Amino acid sequence: ALYYAIVFFVVTMYLSVAGDKNEGLEDKSNAVKSVATFLCTMSAFIVGLFTNFNISRWWNIRTEGIGQIWGATCQLSFLLNTYVKSYGGGVAEQDKRLIHNVVRYGRASLACIFSSRSEGRFDDLVDRRLLTAKEHDILREEVEYRVPCCIWAWVTAIIAHFDQQKKLPGPPIVNTLYATAARGRDGAAVILRAITCPLPLAYVHMISTIVKINNILIAIAFGFKITLNMHTRSTGC
Repeated sequence: ALYYAIVFFVVTMYLSVAGDKNEGLEDKSNAVKSVATFLCTMSAFIVGLFTNFNISRWWNIRTEGIGQIWGATCQLSFLLNTYVKSYGGGVAEQDKRLIHNVVRYGRASLACIFSSRSEGRFDDLVDRRLLTAKEHDILREEVEYRVPCCIWAWVTAIIAHFDQQKKLPGPPIVNTLYATAARGRDGAAVILRAITCPLPLAYVHMISTIVKINNILIAIAFGFKITLNMHTRSTGC
């Protein structure tokens, strides 16, 4: 509606001021059209960069964020189930529960990134059995910053427990487990950085301004073109 109003305003004002004269009208129309074409090309380039940047951010979250958390959780479950042995030759029930907690913490780390942005503050994670009521209270009351990353400290503590109990083969496997847990923590940090640091608002405003100016110039050029056609038909030349 705004751009139609601009076209109507240009036609009305030019006819009321210039009357039957059309000197330079076509030149003015072409000049405005040239500027609009330049802005259209520039805005298309900037919007293309904007789209590419957003897709890159999304892919980085998917691979380096969610992918790292998921991969680290699966690898920790695989390695711990493979190497943790009790003195009886199998895996004790208590150790099975701890290994299950590692998987649960990995899932909770990813889930609480999105739950923390709602008003509930992790309440739904207790209902989904990703956190116990005690763990929920600890995260809510004692941890104030980067909760998804801090959850991986519990995973590291479980690995340290198995190492102290001599239930892991030795330093190579233990170091691999610690490095895998750190990779999961880094994945959570990648997602948090992307969420808490969006694209600068000034850049978005610049794109919006260029697009609006381009549309206004196109409307003005269209108004000149309509005026020229009306004058040509009325004069027959």
